[in-house]
Amino acid sequence: MTRYRALLSAAALSLLAVPTVEANQSGVLGHWLTENGKAIIEIVPCGERLCGRIAWLRRGLDGTGRPKLDANNPDPGSRARPLCGLQLIDSLAHEGGQSFGEGRIYNAKNGKTYGLEVNLVDGNTLEVRGYYGISLLGRTQSWQRAESDRGGCTMRFETAGPITN
Repeated sequence: MTRYRALLSAAALSLLAVPTVEANQSGVLGHWLTENGKAIIEIVPCGERLCGRIAWLRRGLDGTGRPKLDANNPDPGSRARPLCGLQLIDSLAHEGGQSFGEGRIYNAKNGKTYGLEVNLVDGNTLEVRGYYGISLLGRTQSWQRAESDRGGCTMRFETAGPITN
């Protein structure tokens, strides 16, 4: 009976620890408008870490009216993937407070993947730093929280209208 109580206590403690991790991550979860206003990235849990995908594009169609593709991907087999819905961020880990690191971010413009650090400045501002090798060799953008994905990747992109926050 004592062993059974010890197991139950350990299970209860582990359940209490899970919301703490989620609470620390919850501030960065959701939809974020990129600095240039051309995309909304949705950050979601992926196991114990965080991932992000393109949830909306201002101009998601090419000149022929077809979805823009991941044309610059170094893997020829991946070049036919639509940009809309594409996972750009993976392996982002909580490092304490409002800081996240150890992640990777994919740049579809050049087909390269970079290291990633993210800091939640306040409830509506996310500093996103992509870097090559070490954080010193990188660039920081400021993303703003978006209320939603603006209709998502299934909307007609060219007629979405101006971006307002």
